[in-house]
Amino acid sequence: MNSYKDQKISTETIIDSHFLAVSANVELCKKFGINEKNVFPIWDQIGGRFSVSSAVGALPISIAFGFEVFKKFLMGLEKADSLFFKEDSIKKNIPVLLALLDSFHNFT
Repeated sequence: MNSYKDQKISTETIIDSHFLAVSANVELCKKFGINEKNVFPIWDQIGGRFSVSSAVGALPISIAFGFEVFKKFLMGLEKADSLFFKEDSIKKNIPVLLALLDSFHNFT
């Protein structure tokens, strides 16, 4: 097997050629070893930093699957949101049931 270790490739070279970052702190990314050309800077005020549907989540999904897939993903999220607000009965409200189920699993 031909690994990086076998080829004696440095950690810095591996990080430089394989890592991207989406961050409001470009300097910290550089300190970590990520080349500035591989950093996609965002504004501090962007919310949802850990949400797959945020500006941060858009990049890896778009790179992996294409932006058209990400747009369809967002359309699905919009549909789920609209169902949440239209359904009065908690017993039939799928987003509420999923949230309750998630809470149940986190607290048990």
